[in-house]
Amino acid sequence: MKAMASNQNVSWFNQRFKENALELSPEFQRNPVWQQPQKDYLIETILLQLPIPEVYYVTRIKPNGESIYVVVDGQQRLRTIIEFVNNEIELKSKIKGFPSIKKFDDLSDTEKQRVWRYPIVVRDLEDSTDDDVRDLFQRLNKYSFVLNDQELRNARFKGGFLTVVQELSEHEFWTGSGIFSANDIRRMLDLEYISILLTSVIGGIFNRKERLDEFYVMYENEFEESSFYKNSFINILEIIDSIFPNIRATKWKNKVNFYSLFLSLNSLKIEKDQHELLSKFKDVLTLFESNLELAKNEPSEIDEKYSEYFDAATYGTNDKEKRVRRHKILSDYLKEYL
Repeated sequence: MKAMASNQNVSWFNQRFKENALELSPEFQRNPVWQQPQKDYLIETILLQLPIPEVYYVTRIKPNGESIYVVVDGQQRLRTIIEFVNNEIELKSKIKGFPSIKKFDDLSDTEKQRVWRYPIVVRDLEDSTDDDVRDLFQRLNKYSFVLNDQELRNARFKGGFLTVVQELSEHEFWTGSGIFSANDIRRMLDLEYISILLTSVIGGIFNRKERLDEFYVMYENEFEESSFYKNSFINILEIIDSIFPNIRATKWKNKVNFYSLFLSLNSLKIEKDQHELLSKFKDVLTLFESNLELAKNEPSEIDEKYSEYFDAATYGTNDKEKRVRRHKILSDYLKEYL
């Protein structure tokens, strides 16, 4: 793999962006995660004319001769710079040497020209294949604390399992559930959680995240039953939504409890058109939730199974033994009402 080094200035990157010739979010990249302090610090570095880390991209040339620049490493930096020069972000910190500067338009003409000319060291990977690019992205970030496990999976894999997980993450259920925070989504922790649910449906309950990579590898080239498992997964989401239209107001929106609820309903093989049963389940699950509160505050006054579940949902919650215990307690409880 060649990596030719050269300089491109801020103006060049901004022009390529306006021409839709700069691809900042290829599929292997993580989501934008920078917060305001990081953005402020980068802009301060540029205004002080200090160097920033180099940017990697690969040039793709279309049959019509147009060039597309796919950013392999440096999308957070470039995105911040482009937002700044287009007055799309306002600085919150006091910038060294520029105390009154909040936006790009606050700069003098001379200062703006200096920003436009600011040189960024780039490495063009030229005609590298997609697999080469993915491998390099992983190598660049593998030993950095910034990338988490799921962001590395997203860079490494591109096959059937990841595709199904990404499609499931787009289901409207998650929008109103409150299960995932904005930071979860930025850091792809929603994809990781959905991956854990899906692998548990396919292969049974396992310890923490130990089998995730195994499933990503297993179904990288072919995932023959993807439609079956995707539809089964969506069926459970819709059942839960039918039972709890406002799940964010319940204890079941907690990731630990949701995991147990999801797998218990899946093991019972319920269909979403069993309206009378689902209505009953709403009542019994609400009662279960109330009993968990009693188990927390008055354990001597409540059936032992609720205290057992509460313990398994409070300490070591992702251990296999705790997951299995919660699943058995909740499944057995629901079976009484089938």
